[in-house]
Amino acid sequence: GFPGHSPEEFGSALRMGYYMGPSRLFTENVDVLLQFKEDVFRKTAFGEVWEAFVREFVPANPLSWTHRDADPDIAVIHSDDSNYGQNERLFGSRELAVPASSRSVFDVWHLLSGGSIPAHGNNMHIAGFDFPRHELKRLVSADEFPLWEGKTLDAPANMHPLFYPSGNVLVYDEFVTDAQLGNPGLIVVAGSSVSDETLLAVRRRAESGGATVIAAKWLLPPQWQEARQFSGGGAWLPTTDFLADAVMEQASPLLGARDCWMQRFGSSEVRMYKRDSAGFTLDFEVRQIR
Repeated sequence: GFPGHSPEEFGSALRMGYYMGPSRLFTENVDVLLQFKEDVFRKTAFGEVWEAFVREFVPANPLSWTHRDADPDIAVIHSDDSNYGQNERLFGSRELAVPASSRSVFDVWHLLSGGSIPAHGNNMHIAGFDFPRHELKRLVSADEFPLWEGKTLDAPANMHPLFYPSGNVLVYDEFVTDAQLGNPGLIVVAGSSVSDETLLAVRRRAESGGATVIAAKWLLPPQWQEARQFSGGGAWLPTTDFLADAVMEQASPLLGARDCWMQRFGSSEVRMYKRDSAGFTLDFEVRQIR
């Protein structure tokens, strides 16, 4: 499906990945960067984008941070239970039912993204969404690939774009320690399990650290299943529904701007905005905050 995305979208995706400060960055389906005709390799439009990114953009925009410097305002904690975004086939099984506890993480993303990320999953295979490969197979014969400029489809409304608003969120598994959490003002605990150490750490963040903690009720011991406000400014809100009105009311002041995807790395903030109306291409802003 890669040729079904425009070269401009590819360029935005490369920059988005780069600004996250990874140790390695790769392009899947790298074969679309070149065409081989008349015994010669020639760069496609995607190859031109890749070369400009590597030879021009990266040297002109050196990073002072890596992914290890990420410093969240919002922490999401959920179990690594193999739910990759489709709410089915846990651990590779076609028969294993996906419990509501596992599906709850997508309610969390729906909440944190202002409703823009679907509550029933987050990949191209979920109901109501598609990806370019299906339409490309219908419109383009196999011997025409790789396409010189890809093929932008007429109606991409049912495909996932690059942009979803997010207010400096980091995701942790169920074993995250207090020292690893950073200093988020909002902590959301969802999914099918959480370790005792992690649960104790987030409870203490609410009691004495001033954090708002919204936690799945099914993960909590009986003595922690009541909502609390603490004198240090922290809040503890158990829930069976991350889209309930009480949850939205508690979380909304902490979610960030609805027109921006922001990630903070040390003293640097990377802000991403829609360049086109649908969010398939991005504009970037890097701010130094201290």
